[in-house]
Amino acid sequence: MTDLRITIAFCSGRHRIVPVVDMLVGRLRALQYTEGLLLRLLVNWDRTFGDAPPPHRELQLAGAGAFEQVRCIEPAAAIALVCEAGATGDLAPLIRRPGYGSLRNLALLEALRADSDILLFLDDDEYFTAPWRDEKGQLHWRPVDPLGPHLDSLSQGAAVTNGTTLGEPSPIPRGISHHVPPAILRRLGAALAAGSEFLTPSSFLAGRMRLAPGPENRLPRPIDVVRGVRRLSGGNLALDLNVARAGLLPPFYAPPAARGEDALFGARIDHLCVQRVPAYVFHDPFGRFTEMASAGTRPAELTPTPLTRATVARFGRALLGWIGYAPLLLRLRAPDEAWYRVGIALMREAVAEAAPALSSGLNWEGFAAAPSVLARCSRRSGRDLEELRTSEEAWRNWLREGVGAQLVQRAA
Repeated sequence: MTDLRITIAFCSGRHRIVPVVDMLVGRLRALQYTEGLLLRLLVNWDRTFGDAPPPHRELQLAGAGAFEQVRCIEPAAAIALVCEAGATGDLAPLIRRPGYGSLRNLALLEALRADSDILLFLDDDEYFTAPWRDEKGQLHWRPVDPLGPHLDSLSQGAAVTNGTTLGEPSPIPRGISHHVPPAILRRLGAALAAGSEFLTPSSFLAGRMRLAPGPENRLPRPIDVVRGVRRLSGGNLALDLNVARAGLLPPFYAPPAARGEDALFGARIDHLCVQRVPAYVFHDPFGRFTEMASAGTRPAELTPTPLTRATVARFGRALLGWIGYAPLLLRLRAPDEAWYRVGIALMREAVAEAAPALSSGLNWEGFAAAPSVLARCSRRSGRDLEELRTSEEAWRNWLREGVGAQLVQRAA
C-alpha cells in the first residue's frame, strides 16, 4: 500500500474549501496516511460557483507537508492540457460543458496524467466527522477515516467505492408540507422517481437527518441497483484508475444546464464491482455547520433544516436541477419509447400541478420555471442520450488508443 499514488480531488469555487482541506489534513495526519502514502491534492476551481479567485496560497499552506503536490487549476488551463494530448471534438460535452460533469472528468484526466493509482473525490460541504446517538438518545460525534475504507475495498477488487453520507443527504428542508398540500408533494415525488436515483413519493414531505449506524452496520457491501441505477454521491467517491486506463470506466456526463452526473454515472457501471464503504462524511448542503470545519465545533443537537428564504431558494435550485436530468435518466432506463412516454407524461402532469403550489406556498418565483425546464429537457432527451453514447465511445477509444502513450499509460 505504501507505493500507492493517490489524488484527492475537489471540484469547487468557494473559499469554504480551505477549512475543509485543513480538517482533511488533520485526519490524514492522525491516521498516519501522510507518512505511508504518496498523496496529491487537486482542486478544480470554477469561478462560476462564487466569482472568486482561487485560494492558491491558502491551499498550499493547508496542504504543506501532507501532500506531495497541491495543485489548484481552473477549467481553461485543464482543458488546454487535455487538448494538447489530442482530445477531439467528440469529447467537448465531457470536458468543455459548464458544470460538475466536466470538472470531474478533467480531474480524472489530471490524476491519470500524474500517474496516480486512485482518485478520491471529496466535496467542500462535507466534513470528516460522524454524529451518532447512544442508547439514551444522547448525540455524540466521532472522527472518521476518510481514506482507508476506500483503499481496503479497492485493494480487494472494487473498481468504484462510495462512502456513506450522514447529515442531510439532500437539500430538502423540513416543513414544506405545512405550506404545500402533501398529496401534491407525494405525486411530485412519485412522478420524478422514475427519472431519479433517490427521490420517492415521500421525499418532499419531511427533511431528513441521517446519523451513523450502530454495531449492526454491515459495510462494506455491494451497492444495489435501484430503478436501473447504482446510487452514488459525487463526493466521497473513489475510482481505480487502472480501470480507467483500460477504458472500462465511463466518463461523467450531464445534459446542458443540468446536474445528474453522479446518477448517470451510476446507471452505466453494471459491468464493474461497486462497493458502499464505511467512510463517513457529514453533509452540510445548506451551509449551517461551516464552523465544524473552520472552528472544530460540534452542535449539541441536530434537526433538519427549517424553511427560510435562503433554504427555499437552495431547495428550488436543486429541484430544477433534478428535473433537468430526469428525462434523460428516464430515457436511459426505458425499455421502449412507449414506457418513456408514459413516464414523461406523469412527470409533466405532476410538475404542472406542483409548480404553482410551490411558488405560492413557499414564495419563490423560480418554481414557476419547472414545467418549461421539464419540457425543454424532455424535447432534447433523445439527442442527449445519443450525445452521451457517442461521447462515451469517443472517450473510451481515446483513453485506450490515441492518448495512451501521452496521458494514461503508467510511467516507465
